[in-house]
Amino acid sequence: MSFNEKVVLVTGASKGIGAAISIKFSTEKANVILISRDEEKLQEVAQKCKDVGGFAASESILSKNALKVFDDIMAVHLRAHVLVTHLTAPYLTETKGCIINISSIASTGICMRINSQYSTSKAGLDAFTRSIAIELAPYGV
Repeated sequence: MSFNEKVVLVTGASKGIGAAISIKFSTEKANVILISRDEEKLQEVAQKCKDVGGFAASESILSKNALKVFDDIMAVHLRAHVLVTHLTAPYLTETKGCIINISSIASTGICMRINSQYSTSKAGLDAFTRSIAIELAPYGV
C-alpha cells in the first residue's frame, strides 16, 4: 500500500511508538500531522520526519482556547461526578447508599445540533456510571 501524499494524524507523536510511527510514515512520503503535549520534543520529531524526506505539520492544531473549552466542559459534566463519587464512596458503602447521575440523550450518538464536547462528556458519564455500579455493587451501593 502506498502512503504517498496520504494524510496521517499521529497522537502522542513526541516520543516512543508515536514518534517511530511518525518517522516511518514520513519515509513512506505521507503527510504526517503530529500531535503531542510536549512541544519541544514534538518539534524534534517533526525535524526527523523532514530529514527523511517527509512532510510534518507540528504546530498547535487545537488552539489553547479550544482546549480550555473542552477541559471546562469535561470538568463540569464528567470530572465533577467522578470526583464526588470517589470522595463519597466510603460513606455510600457504609450506608448502602445509591448514586444517581443525570446524563443526556446527547450521549447516545443520536445526531443533534449540540456541542460534540458535551456529547463526549455525557458518554463518558454513562460509561463511568456503569463501571462504578459494577465496582460498588459488592458493597450494596
